[in-house]
Amino acid sequence: MIRFLLILATALLLAGCRPDDSFDPLLSTSTAELSARADSLLRSGKFSDADSAMLCNGVVISRYDEGAYSRSEVRDIIRSMITQGYLFMNNYTDYGGAFNMFSLAERAIDRYPENSDLRGYVYTNMGALTQLGDLLNNPALSGHGSRYLDRAFDFCLEDSLWRAGSVVMFNLSELHFENGDPQRFLPYGSRWFAARPPSDAMTLSVGHIVRGIDAYCRRDWPVALREFSSMRDAGDVDSVTAVGIQCKGAYYEAMTYETMGDRERASAILDSLCDRVGAIDYPQASIWLHKHLGHFYNRRGMTSRAEHHELAYYRAIASINASKDVHSMDIMRVRLGIRELHDKNAIVVRHDRVWRTVLIAGAVIALLLSLFLAYALLMSRRSNRRIMSLYKRNREILAEMKRREAEETAAAEAAIAETPKAEKYGGSGMDNATADILVHRIRRVLADPQYYLSSDFSLRQLAQLVGSNTAYVSQTINTTTGRSFKELLGVKRVAEACRLLTEGNADMTVETVANAVGFKSRTAFAAVFKQITGLTPTEFRNAARKAGQESDGRDL
Repeated sequence: MIRFLLILATALLLAGCRPDDSFDPLLSTSTAELSARADSLLRSGKFSDADSAMLCNGVVISRYDEGAYSRSEVRDIIRSMITQGYLFMNNYTDYGGAFNMFSLAERAIDRYPENSDLRGYVYTNMGALTQLGDLLNNPALSGHGSRYLDRAFDFCLEDSLWRAGSVVMFNLSELHFENGDPQRFLPYGSRWFAARPPSDAMTLSVGHIVRGIDAYCRRDWPVALREFSSMRDAGDVDSVTAVGIQCKGAYYEAMTYETMGDRERASAILDSLCDRVGAIDYPQASIWLHKHLGHFYNRRGMTSRAEHHELAYYRAIASINASKDVHSMDIMRVRLGIRELHDKNAIVVRHDRVWRTVLIAGAVIALLLSLFLAYALLMSRRSNRRIMSLYKRNREILAEMKRREAEETAAAEAAIAETPKAEKYGGSGMDNATADILVHRIRRVLADPQYYLSSDFSLRQLAQLVGSNTAYVSQTINTTTGRSFKELLGVKRVAEACRLLTEGNADMTVETVANAVGFKSRTAFAAVFKQITGLTPTEFRNAARKAGQESDGRDL
């Protein structure tokens, strides 16, 4: 396996470093044509066209970085920067790269102010990016969303950028309506209609939002429902935008039913929306939906459904973070640089040396990676063996504890009848008969889960239940078990936790198990569990599942 990875990495390195003739047409194509081609590919709405659009934009932006452009080309270059940032944000989930592209475009406009009419596009995307940062709980991107959107709104209306303005209106509705303050959205709607936008699919959808939110604020439910339901047909827009419009329309419609008190209709719409989003490959829509549904069901007090959507939300974020696309501007610029070096015959020898150095470095990196993977695999196997060993030992200890408890209970009951009344119990002032009775009562109480699994169960409560005092009870427990009351209570609770973690309660989280066995916090539970078993609760559960799978395999 490691040898295969090494060969594959080397082959990919050779293919990536080799000058590619497919770049020849791009290098000779004009900036205006490349920018227009990238914009056309982006508007197709196909994720498969994103690579081609990125290559076109990359050639244009590299000319700006190298100073190989004329002032007449600046406008197309800025458009390529904006398009590239959009690709990074929506297709490649490289939000840092997107922010850098939009910032680069803003600086280019500052340098060439005759292109100020493009600021609306820059701030539209910056606002969307910061809102996305809030959605992803990414502090590096979140904040200032309202400021960027206000700027974008002003520039779009001033320069009649209706498509970008429509996107701004969608984001403003999300900022205010979805955050519980729809009244703040209404002034934007008034200004939008006063500007008399043309009639197309995007602006019509904006009209539905404005009229719907206005009716919602006036509690005119039939109008609000009609307007929001009309958003389900997004019309002639790209697939990404259509999904966003349709999701918002369905969500706003559900919120209207919820406000009306028709929870059944609201839930039906949201369930249908979940099915729709789950059927498409658009992770940002999934994140948006599950975060809002988590808040929605929390407000209802439906904790289980809220936790389901919160878990789906974090899984969607993890999926985005794990699927960073390997294509980047740096890789493209390296390949362009190699192509340019190849065209310069005067440094052929030096180029060959660089070629061999890159190959050697790649081979060394691949070798180190293979060694690291081998080491990681070895350590993982050792860790798994240790965990399974501890798991089996703990299972044996639990079984032995149950057997010993049964034997000791029987012995205590027999001792009650046989022990002479006059004998004293150590130096405590108790005679042995009293002590044996106390032992029997303590064992009987501690055999009942309703007591020892209660988070408020204490030594004082145990003493009251057995009709004694805390000093006698503490001494009796220490003498008969060799443990303090706190240690014994921890052992019994951990034993019950092991049962819950072993018996297929997959829907119970570690925190739920901790609460079920009497711990007030997950941290305290994990510390006691680790101290007694040598494993964390999660490691114990995973080991139990693995042991169960092995057992099923043997049964087959």
